[in-house]
Amino acid sequence: MATNLGALRDGEPVPARPLAVSRARTSRRILLDRISARLVVLGGIVIIASILAILFVIAAEVYPLFKKPTATLVRAHPSAAADATPAPGDSVGVDEYRQVAFVVTRGGVVELYPLERQQAMAAMPVPALSGVRSQPSSRWARAPICWEPRMAERFRSI
Repeated sequence: MATNLGALRDGEPVPARPLAVSRARTSRRILLDRISARLVVLGGIVIIASILAILFVIAAEVYPLFKKPTATLVRAHPSAAADATPAPGDSVGVDEYRQVAFVVTRGGVVELYPLERQQAMAAMPVPALSGVRSQPSSRWARAPICWEPRMAERFRSI
């Protein structure tokens, strides 16, 4: 091996020094190489299994959308008003939190029913209808119903 600048300038070929590696070091490197290769394969299999599990969960969540819808009667709430016939159209519904159901009667009264309890809330007359019995001819001909929701205790009240 060239150890000085003069030997390199002469252009003489420099013999390579033999690499002395022990047998234990070589076998340890081979073992680590095999373990690393198996870990990479195992990581790939885990990733593919995770993706398949995600697809399975998505399919399980979407499957009920393709089934026929069903409804079951859980409870009936008796009406507190004398004229309890619902008005035509979209006169029965539930709030967005599914805690209070409402019915707009033909007499122009809004009845509210908390779905957690059997007791009905106080009925509210709709001033825009003022007790007039009418049947709207279209969805847009209905009188507006406005109320202000408030939080009482831990429930929403109207």
